[in-house]
Amino acid sequence: AAYSEMVRLCLAGKFNEARQIHYKYIEVIASMFAEGSPSGIKAYLSEMGFCKNTFRQPVWPVSDGHLQKIKKLMAAI
Repeated sequence: AAYSEMVRLCLAGKFNEARQIHYKYIEVIASMFAEGSPSGIKAYLSEMGFCKNTFRQPVWPVSDGHLQKIKKLMAAI
């Protein structure tokens, strides 16, 4: 919902308001790609119950430490 609102604000030319939403989630967005894509994105989706956190080579899951960071970030949202 917040991301959609950010896009709507941009389309309406309300960039300062959109920027506030962007910066609120910047750490979450960065963590999605910190250990490569699609691993971080899939970790989030798995935590939300949308898929399993399983992979085929050459893609690997995020590290245990990074997964804990993702869980912490999700809890703060």
